Amino acid sequence: MVLLLKNRGALLLLMLNLFLVFTGIGLVIPIMPKFMEDLGITGSTIGLLVAVFSMTQLLFSPLAGRLADSFRRKRMIVIGMIVFALSEGLFGIAGDPVLLFVSRMLGGISAALIMPAVMAYAADVTTKGERATGMGYINAAITSGFIIGPGIGGYIAEFGIRAPFYTAAVAGIIAAGITLFILQESLPAKETSSDFPSSANQRLAKDQQGYVAGLNSAFTSLGNIAGPIVAGFLFDVDINYPYTLACVILLICFGLSLRVRKRNLQDATARL
Repeated sequence: MVLLLKNRGALLLLMLNLFLVFTGIGLVIPIMPKFMEDLGITGSTIGLLVAVFSMTQLLFSPLAGRLADSFRRKRMIVIGMIVFALSEGLFGIAGDPVLLFVSRMLGGISAALIMPAVMAYAADVTTKGERATGMGYINAAITSGFIIGPGIGGYIAEFGIRAPFYTAAVAGIIAAGITLFILQESLPAKETSSDFPSSANQRLAKDQQGYVAGLNSAFTSLGNIAGPIVAGFLFDVDINYPYTLACVILLICFGLSLRVRKRNLQDATARL
């Protein structure tokens, strides 16, 4: 709790902003099937829309990370949230697939602007000993928004199928306003002698936190590109196939994780 109140509650404000944005993203989830039906688009198109979002995020994240280092974190977060609001509003008024794709591309740009800057900001205001906890709080805010958003979106959709998109746009504007008028620009936290020694990656990232966070965001987007495309085509064949494939992939990853863990334990035992 002390960490959340440090630096005039900077981390708490970041959490609030991300919660609002990702609640806005979650708002639209319940109405997507009905939205697809109204516009006459297929599961394949939806998969491509998600993939375009991730592709744009992949391409822009390294550049956005550089900009977060050059023009500071707060400015990039505000711009990203305004672009997010614009993308959600455009998605709400879209009547054809072209506008939907433009909207998702803007959404990818907004994610590229926001996430590296937020992660770099969190790294700035925490010491090495606090960093893992700080990043945990950030991820908790994101997850909470995703959990609560669909429930709220289902209720808002009672007022119109496009209402959740407009609500998400308003949430983005509110988050941008909170950041602009309340959040202070970040400065690197002072390290104490009790903090762990810097690794090579940490020393590299000291003055390039935004760029490193941008690269991380870019690589994260790779799976989000292929997955939705494949799932969209499988959805058109059978609604259960995407879930089946996801289950198989998770089981394979679980097996690989156990194998790597076993090998690491064997290597550690051999060194002893």
